Amino acid sequence: MLHRHHQGFTLIEVAVAVAILVMTFGGVMALIISGKESKVSGRNNMIASYLAKEGISLVNFARNQNYHNSQPAFASLYDENNPYYFLIDYEGMSSITEAASSDVKKAEPLNLYNSYYGYSAEPTAVPTSFRRLITTIYHGDATPPYLDVKVEVYWQEDTKRNTVTLSEELTDWR
Repeated sequence: MLHRHHQGFTLIEVAVAVAILVMTFGGVMALIISGKESKVSGRNNMIASYLAKEGISLVNFARNQNYHNSQPAFASLYDENNPYYFLIDYEGMSSITEAASSDVKKAEPLNLYNSYYGYSAEPTAVPTSFRRLITTIYHGDATPPYLDVKVEVYWQEDTKRNTVTLSEELTDWR
């Protein structure tokens, strides 16, 4: 009897081995890409949350600055009969600008300058994808009077549109 020993692999064995390698590396690559996307998405969600909190703090600061300057608590922070839509920067009362639209998607983009997000016109300021809109509604007939403050932060990642919204009531505690 003559025994033949096959040397090498058959075409089917090679095809199966290649398919296993492709599935393995494809899965690993999908995990790496998904991880990077999650990291970017988480970072942007965190930035948007901080920008929303900062918006509330800026309105609170403006109210306190009004107190300091012996002005009505909510001066320049509301429209008597309508919701008031505005942009505010961390530079104080001089940085309150009425928004052109009540749609956060149409708000002016925030710039990044010296690790701060704002509306800086510095030549080295970098435009970002974040937009922030602050809306206030004044309740002067309440005791004590208060201001409903809503801050929306919008940004777009690839094809996903994202919004973080934060609300708070500020009272005239004087």
